[in-house]
Amino acid sequence: MTVGEAQGQLAELIAEAHQGEVIVLTDGEKQVWLDTDKPIDLEKNLKPLSGTESRRCYQQANREFDALEHHLASQPAPPPEVE
Repeated sequence: MTVGEAQGQLAELIAEAHQGEVIVLTDGEKQVWLDTDKPIDLEKNLKPLSGTESRRCYQQANREFDALEHHLASQPAPPPEVE
């Protein structure tokens, strides 16, 4: 599915991925897939938003972002790693 086709369907695609469907998004030659079996390493995979990114995200309502935020907030936190 292209990124354009996926616009407006992110919440549904996330739900399908959690039901075992393989969801692959393409943008030209680039491809990504939704993998619900691989835990997210927040320290490794996420970085703080820049001032410009933050303003762009929070000045306008975005249904897809809100759905993703709601989904991620509903996930259980992993137990702390024991060293």
